[in-house]
Amino acid sequence: MLCVCVQVIGHLQHGYRDLLCHVRSQYEQMISMLEHEYNEQIYVSGKLMAVINAPATLRNYSQRADNLSSKSVYIHHVMSSSVST
Repeated sequence: MLCVCVQVIGHLQHGYRDLLCHVRSQYEQMISMLEHEYNEQIYVSGKLMAVINAPATLRNYSQRADNLSSKSVYIHHVMSSSVST
């Protein structure tokens, strides 16, 4: 697209050339801004998902800690009863 634009600009009179160069510059700035905003949207979307999933993750860690604690109590009880016998 830009190659064609440069070729067209090269064949125009000076007044039109300046106008088209200005339009092309604004077009490139707009495309650059859109690409930047798209990348930022992906980043923010990822951060939002992390925040949304944080309570579930904390709940899972809490359940795992409770599970390990109960296993630890069971192992301690089994070990102490086997030493007694």
